[in-house]
Amino acid sequence: MINACQKFALLVIRPVISEEANSKVLSLACKERTDDIAKLIGEHHDLFQEVQGLPPKRAVEHKIQLISDASLPNLGMYRNSVVENEEIKRQVTELLESGAIKPSSSPYGSPIVFVPKKDGGWRMCIDYRALNKITIKNRYPLPRIDDLLDQLKHARYFTKLDLKSGYHQVQIREDDTWKTAFKTRQGLFEWLVMPFGLCNAPATFMRLMNDVLCPLLDDFVIVYLDDILIYSRSWEEHLAHVKKVFMLLEEHQLRLNPKKCEYGKQSLVYLGFVVGGGELQIDPDKVRAIKEWPRPKNVTEVRSFIGACQYVWKFIRHFSVLATPLHALTKANQKFEWSSRHEDTFRLLQRKICEAHVLALSNLRRPFELEADASGYAMGAVLMQDGQPIAYYSEMFQGAHKNYPTYDKELLALHQAVKHWRVYLLGKETVVHTDHRPLQYLQTQSKLQQVRHMNG
Repeated sequence: MINACQKFALLVIRPVISEEANSKVLSLACKERTDDIAKLIGEHHDLFQEVQGLPPKRAVEHKIQLISDASLPNLGMYRNSVVENEEIKRQVTELLESGAIKPSSSPYGSPIVFVPKKDGGWRMCIDYRALNKITIKNRYPLPRIDDLLDQLKHARYFTKLDLKSGYHQVQIREDDTWKTAFKTRQGLFEWLVMPFGLCNAPATFMRLMNDVLCPLLDDFVIVYLDDILIYSRSWEEHLAHVKKVFMLLEEHQLRLNPKKCEYGKQSLVYLGFVVGGGELQIDPDKVRAIKEWPRPKNVTEVRSFIGACQYVWKFIRHFSVLATPLHALTKANQKFEWSSRHEDTFRLLQRKICEAHVLALSNLRRPFELEADASGYAMGAVLMQDGQPIAYYSEMFQGAHKNYPTYDKELLALHQAVKHWRVYLLGKETVVHTDHRPLQYLQTQSKLQQVRHMNG
């Protein structure tokens, strides 16, 4: 309770901190942080120098091991437009000058393809599908994005680092360079550094990043391929963390792209999501892409749209139910006929994603709340902490589950939700909210129906 004197004191003090004064304080703090970062970058300026020649020999190099007795494909060049041929010539010249490629006498060769870049330019890539088909796969794991995001609940400051042409900072094993040969009108060339398009390139690069940053991972650094995120609870702590990462990158002679690095932010986009303040939002660019997505004209385009939506499905209550008409179009032997129902579903999903909730990041040290419900044909659930949603989950009932009585469907919904969020709930205190009164007597009921369907 606030007494009369306390109320008066609050009334007297409040006008002193005006919006203008508060803005100046924030601006001053922002300037001080900018100065701190500028000083740190100046102390480690070598990190931002252009890579000259080949990167150093490292413990991690890219290997291309082929299936035994596999015959190497030798493919012809694709036809390119005049503009594309000019771009090939320009990029090949740059790559030769930088030492990334060299002329080749390989008996093998792959054609060139172009991939559009975000900035409107074109990335020259090699069509290595035939080579990848006969390459022994490297199963080195990439981290789960949700596991990485779970580290960020208490972070107040973020720095995102991007390596300069990260793949090109990894050498290809000398015995394997000839396998990367590609054809141009200027001749045959092979890579000395790792290019895009090789099936094992992500695994090699992830191994390098884990080896380099291993001492700091999950303490204040997470990394997904060449996207390094440093996160801290205080500004002083953050400066120390960034410095430690800079020192490790210098030690391993890795270079950063200054145009793509972001420093000391209180929120930023990472791996398709906006993180900050203990919350998670969908990247506005992803929202815009889905909002502007053209109406699908065939099954492939429907699958592509569903895939884009599924990346953010945990933001949408009852997503699986809402998307059912579109999923039905992708079934085998299903004739593609776009009806008004599909059009309504398509527009509804676009709208739901544009209006998606802000989710709270999970605090793994606090209790969770779980709310689950069921209808005649589907179930839905939400995982929460302190009343704030962390994620949504839904699925359609299949087979015999469709015929369960209401009580068993509600229980099945709860069971499926607990299974789905097992990594959060195992060993944790959890409060279950239900609007189905009979579930309150679950622990005292003498006989449960359909138990065998809920085991495991």
